[in-house]
Amino acid sequence: MIMISVLAGIGVITVITMVRVSEDLKRIQTGGSAVDTAAIDHIVSAVLSGPSFHMKIIFLIVLGMWLYSIIDAYRLGRKTESINEKV
Repeated sequence: MIMISVLAGIGVITVITMVRVSEDLKRIQTGGSAVDTAAIDHIVSAVLSGPSFHMKIIFLIVLGMWLYSIIDAYRLGRKTESINEKV
Protein backbone atom coordinates (compact mmCIF):
# COMPACT_ATOMS: atom_id res chain seq x y z
CA MET A 1 0.00 0.00 0.00
CA ILE A 2 2.82 2.39 0.80
CA MET A 3 4.53 1.79 -2.52
CA ILE A 4 1.26 2.22 -4.42
CA SER A 5 0.58 5.50 -2.62
CA VAL A 6 4.04 6.87 -3.35
CA LEU A 7 3.94 5.79 -7.00
CA ALA A 8 0.47 7.29 -7.40
CA GLY A 9 1.70 10.60 -5.97
CA ILE A 10 4.71 10.63 -8.26
CA GLY A 11 2.43 9.75 -11.18
CA VAL A 12 0.11 12.65 -10.40
CA ILE A 13 3.04 15.06 -10.18
CA THR A 14 4.33 13.79 -13.53
CA VAL A 15 0.95 14.10 -15.23
CA ILE A 16 0.36 17.63 -13.91
CA THR A 17 3.82 18.68 -15.08
CA MET A 18 3.35 17.16 -18.54
CA VAL A 19 -0.05 18.82 -18.97
CA ARG A 20 1.41 22.20 -18.04
CA VAL A 21 4.32 21.78 -20.42
CA SER A 22 2.01 20.67 -23.22
CA GLU A 23 -0.29 23.67 -22.69
CA ASP A 24 2.65 26.06 -22.67
CA LEU A 25 4.10 24.56 -25.84
CA LYS A 26 0.74 24.88 -27.58
CA ARG A 27 0.57 28.54 -26.55
CA ILE A 28 4.05 29.14 -27.96
CA GLN A 29 3.22 27.35 -31.20
CA THR A 30 -0.02 29.25 -31.77
CA GLY A 31 1.81 32.55 -31.36
CA GLY A 32 3.19 32.33 -34.89
CA SER A 33 5.96 30.64 -36.81
CA ALA A 34 8.76 32.47 -34.99
CA VAL A 35 9.73 31.41 -31.49
CA ASP A 36 8.70 34.02 -28.96
CA THR A 37 11.61 34.21 -26.51
CA ALA A 38 9.61 36.45 -24.18
CA ALA A 39 6.98 33.71 -23.84
CA ILE A 40 9.66 31.13 -23.12
CA ASP A 41 11.25 33.41 -20.51
CA HIS A 42 7.83 33.90 -18.90
CA ILE A 43 7.20 30.14 -18.77
CA VAL A 44 10.65 29.39 -17.36
CA SER A 45 10.33 32.07 -14.69
CA ALA A 46 6.89 30.72 -13.74
CA VAL A 47 8.32 27.22 -13.36
CA LEU A 48 11.30 28.44 -11.37
CA SER A 49 9.15 30.57 -9.08
CA GLY A 50 7.94 27.42 -7.37
CA PRO A 51 5.41 24.62 -7.57
CA SER A 52 1.69 25.13 -7.18
CA PHE A 53 -0.18 24.49 -3.94
CA HIS A 54 -1.43 21.11 -5.16
CA MET A 55 2.05 20.00 -6.10
CA LYS A 56 3.33 20.95 -2.64
CA ILE A 57 0.56 18.95 -0.97
CA ILE A 58 1.23 15.89 -3.13
CA PHE A 59 4.96 16.19 -2.47
CA LEU A 60 4.36 16.37 1.29
CA ILE A 61 2.10 13.30 1.15
CA VAL A 62 4.72 11.35 -0.82
CA LEU A 63 7.44 12.47 1.60
CA GLY A 64 5.28 11.48 4.58
CA MET A 65 4.57 8.05 3.14
CA TRP A 66 8.27 7.55 2.43
CA LEU A 67 9.22 8.48 6.01
CA TYR A 68 6.46 6.24 7.36
CA SER A 69 7.81 3.32 5.32
CA ILE A 70 11.28 3.87 6.77
CA ILE A 71 9.94 3.89 10.34
CA ASP A 72 7.74 0.87 9.65
CA ALA A 73 10.66 -1.09 8.19
CA TYR A 74 12.78 -0.25 11.24
CA ARG A 75 10.04 -1.35 13.66
CA LEU A 76 9.42 -4.56 11.73
CA GLY A 77 13.14 -5.31 11.71
CA ARG A 78 13.40 -4.77 15.46
CA LYS A 79 10.38 -6.98 16.05
CA THR A 80 11.79 -9.77 13.87
CA GLU A 81 15.17 -9.42 15.57
CA SER A 82 13.65 -9.81 19.03
CA ILE A 83 11.68 -12.88 17.92
CA ASN A 84 14.84 -14.47 16.51
CA GLU A 85 16.73 -13.80 19.76
CA LYS A 86 14.05 -15.64 21.77
CA VAL A 87 14.32 -18.71 19.57
